[in-house]
Amino acid sequence: MRISEARRALEMVKQELDQMRADDQTYWFRNTGPENLTDGISTVLLPAYDEFIISYRDRSAAIQAENHKKAISDNGLFRPVILVNGKAVGTWKRVQQKGKTIIETNYFGTVAEPENERINIAAKHYGDFLNQETQLLCI
Repeated sequence: MRISEARRALEMVKQELDQMRADDQTYWFRNTGPENLTDGISTVLLPAYDEFIISYRDRSAAIQAENHKKAISDNGLFRPVILVNGKAVGTWKRVQQKGKTIIETNYFGTVAEPENERINIAAKHYGDFLNQETQLLCI
C-alpha cells in the first residue's frame, strides 16, 4: 500500500478511531472495549511479529532504544514481547511440557510487583486459552 492510499483510508475511518500523540507522533487506534484492568495496568503477551510492534518504522514509543536489539534481532526477527502499559518490558517464549505450558520471561530490567503479578495473570490467561496449566518462569 502506498502512503497516499493509507492516508485516504485513514480519512475514511477517522471518525471511528481514537488518537494519541507521543513525542510529536500521532498514533491512531480503535478502542476495542473497556480497560484491561481496574488498577490501570494493561499487560499483554504479544506474539512475534505482532502489528503493535511491526507496524511502525519508529518503535521508540513502545521499545526503548537500549532494548531494541533484545526485542528485534539484527536480521529482523521480531520476538514475542511483554507489554505493560504499552511499553515493552521484556520478551517471552512458550515451552511445552506434557500437560502444561511454561512461559519463560526475560525482562529488560526490574519489573515492579504489580506488573509482575499482571504478567503472571496474562500467562495464566494464555494457558486457559490453550486449556493447559501454565507456569511463569523468569529467566
